[in-house]
Amino acid sequence: MKKKKYNEDELIDDLIDDDDSINKQEEISIEDDENVNLEDDVPLDDDLIVLDEILQPKKKRSKVKKEEFYVEPKKFDEEISKYYDSGILTNELAEMVSKIAHKLSYASNFINYTYREDMVGDALIRMFKALMSKKYDRIKGTNPFSYFTRIAFNAFRNRIKKEKHINETHLKYQEELIMISENQNIFKNKKNMYSNDQK
Repeated sequence: MKKKKYNEDELIDDLIDDDDSINKQEEISIEDDENVNLEDDVPLDDDLIVLDEILQPKKKRSKVKKEEFYVEPKKFDEEISKYYDSGILTNELAEMVSKIAHKLSYASNFINYTYREDMVGDALIRMFKALMSKKYDRIKGTNPFSYFTRIAFNAFRNRIKKEKHINETHLKYQEELIMISENQNIFKNKKNMYSNDQK
């Protein structure tokens, strides 16, 4: 087969001819559509609503709102100083400590654990113990938020270690039970075989 060679003018003419034929086909299809009675069809508004629902971008997973768990460091420091002076734990201070623990539980390295609520509970206990014993030194420390976040983080890690140890203990126990049951079955089978041989 021989390839046909085009110069630029012939190529452009061929392309223009192709576009004209496409435009003629579109005109014919439009004329055919004008003859169709649109009053019998479903109203276009319903179709547009359905199309809008389909074409809308998918909603992302709802993220935890920043305001829901946000603790202002200055207010937090003021509440701690009030507590240290008066010895009365206010609801605002308790809420701030709770927000720190709950926000940390939504971090990517803690969110998928099934015992996340236990981790939050351990963190709350540790943070309130630190508050009650006045371990945070306002003279040395400049950021109480980081101090209590670190306490919560360590409590989370300790809970993960405990749960891992418990899980490993359960697995070992299950393996031992399986081994014992298999040994008993083997022993019973041998005993039955031995008794059958004697008869």
